[in-house]
Amino acid sequence: MRRGPSVIAQTGGSSRWLKPLALSLVLLSGVPAARGKEIWTEIRSAHFTVYCEDGEKEGRKALLGFESIRSVFGRAFPGLQLDPPKPMVVIVTRDEDSMKRFRPASFEGRDPVRHSGYFQQGMDRNYALIRLDVEYQASQPYFVVFHEYAHSIIHLNFPAIPTWLDEGLADFYGATELHRGRIHLGRIPNDRLGTLRRGPLLPLESLLTATQDSPYYQEGTKAGPFYAESWALVHYLLMDEKARQAGVFKAYLKALDHPGPPLQQAQEGFGDLKALERTLFAYVHRTTYHFMEQDMPSQSEAAPPVVRTLADSAALVVPAEFLTTSRPAAARRPLLHMALPLAPPPSHIPSAPGPPRAPPR
Repeated sequence: MRRGPSVIAQTGGSSRWLKPLALSLVLLSGVPAARGKEIWTEIRSAHFTVYCEDGEKEGRKALLGFESIRSVFGRAFPGLQLDPPKPMVVIVTRDEDSMKRFRPASFEGRDPVRHSGYFQQGMDRNYALIRLDVEYQASQPYFVVFHEYAHSIIHLNFPAIPTWLDEGLADFYGATELHRGRIHLGRIPNDRLGTLRRGPLLPLESLLTATQDSPYYQEGTKAGPFYAESWALVHYLLMDEKARQAGVFKAYLKALDHPGPPLQQAQEGFGDLKALERTLFAYVHRTTYHFMEQDMPSQSEAAPPVVRTLADSAALVVPAEFLTTSRPAAARRPLLHMALPLAPPPSHIPSAPGPPRAPPR
């Protein structure tokens, strides 16, 4: 990936540079040949750039989803910095076959993952990749994308945060759902309760003191329960009426401002940890859970998005640039036969950045 402005995030400039840059990216890509002419719709707001394979209507829907999750943070935490240094590019693919061109490994093997959403960190921008052939927001198809977007906001504002709280908050906001003009905040992520109910809870002291180097975070069999219990504790602190009235979460955040080991901060903020452990066990075995509703942001709250159609070499840049962030150099090649009639030979081939961030387990 090049440093500096990227073709697909560029708002203007001379079109004479577009085709050579497109071919430079295509030479590095490993996308299987597209099904016919490549046409994408670009929809740009002040905060996100969306590229949609299926026209303006679906692209606007995706843009509204991301503006909605951004507005959730703005309403919940006034004064929070909401726009990371690296801009977010959202790529909306038509169906599974189209998404395979971007993430072929997710659809290979005997039991493929078949992602409906994927988050990719690039050197100078982040990418969210989503599909249209899943029922809109049914079973939280974009949980991974919202989870990682939440991480980007959390890390921007709170560089030092306990690992359980980092993952618990990302799960809490990652499970945000959009329904008929309303935002549902505090929904239950898929199978988090099932994970907790199938096995014993982690000792609370272990949860509160775990770091990213801990086996609870690194090892597959332990990471699932760690994510689930981190979510459950955050959900309890933010959604349980008694916990909210007692200001338990605020007391813990205040304790984090005081120097000391994690367990000491937890005892200062939460009080009796054994009592909290018993409360959390009862909470994950409840039959009902509260969630909050908010209005989606109004289209009139900001300047209208800018829409344009990309075709030919400009459209080829959309899949090609994404792949420069996610595929090893040896795996990148054709789309070249598609690009050769459209652009002259490049004078420079950009290099690719490091590996992507792993999605939540």
